[in-house]
Amino acid sequence: MSETVPDLASISSYPLVHLPNLKYLVVQGPPENCLALVDRIQRPSTCLVSAKAVNFDDSHVTQDLEAIGEQLFTQTFLRTLEPTYPTKLTWLFISLSYDSVTLADKHCFPTIRGTMPRFCPIICIAGSYLFFSPLSSDYVPGGGIHLIEFLFQTEIMQDVTTLRLQAPQLMYPDELRLLFWHSDTVRILELDSADTLVGLCKQGNSSYSLSFLNLEILSVLLYSRYAPAFEGEDDHPVDNGSDYVDPIVSFLRPRKIKILRAYTVFLSYWRRVFTEDARMTEALRATKLKLLPIDYEEDNNLFWDSEESMSDGEYAEGDD
Repeated sequence: MSETVPDLASISSYPLVHLPNLKYLVVQGPPENCLALVDRIQRPSTCLVSAKAVNFDDSHVTQDLEAIGEQLFTQTFLRTLEPTYPTKLTWLFISLSYDSVTLADKHCFPTIRGTMPRFCPIICIAGSYLFFSPLSSDYVPGGGIHLIEFLFQTEIMQDVTTLRLQAPQLMYPDELRLLFWHSDTVRILELDSADTLVGLCKQGNSSYSLSFLNLEILSVLLYSRYAPAFEGEDDHPVDNGSDYVDPIVSFLRPRKIKILRAYTVFLSYWRRVFTEDARMTEALRATKLKLLPIDYEEDNNLFWDSEESMSDGEYAEGDD
């Protein structure tokens, strides 16, 4: 499809294509084109569909972006839930930012080199994946709030027990608040950074009710602010982990979290933080700490030591 579909209404005028034996469909391009292909290709209900919808040319901005995003979600990710997960969806990746949303299931995280599953998803033939971003020059931060609200009004979060979350700290706050209202079933929370944890604390512990109250396992990547090429692991970073002590403590205190998994390149430094900071030791009194190493050169491919999240997506009560 070389030209961009002019508007949402015109999609129904395109011819139908019947592909009754189609097993997997991937579409990528401007949101209107992606929806036109998904809408006009007739396929069996068991066909998995992944979409990466991006406005590559911000000079062409349709007024139908919210409606297109909702229909893409309905016809791709949401549609595949029933045949792919006949009982329930228990493992979900969500990435939220001011100008995009990404959804993926556990099959979009293939293990590489035998041991290290990626934190961020990739499009693959076995998984359901949706990326939607207007990326327009006049896009207002938080303008996608209606789309996010639409996503969380569906049944997508109702059975999720393992949530892998990527949410920049400076994102539009209401997007996170919508997620909080659907966090009761989550038992395992995996975060891409301590900055995301900071965002959770800022939004989740305000006038709104606490989120993730039934959480039992928290995994988080702890970056350092200096590069190991210039300083050794045993050197004290300047103004580093102190910024993260308060949010970690604030998040642990009101919740009965059994295990905290902290992944870092700088084991010696963070071991000192966890054992010498009085606030941290008090907060960890009822929580088992697992301080785990990652390879700095492979920091996009984290060794998430989580059998619950990387096996079959199911959560078992009391599992370590």
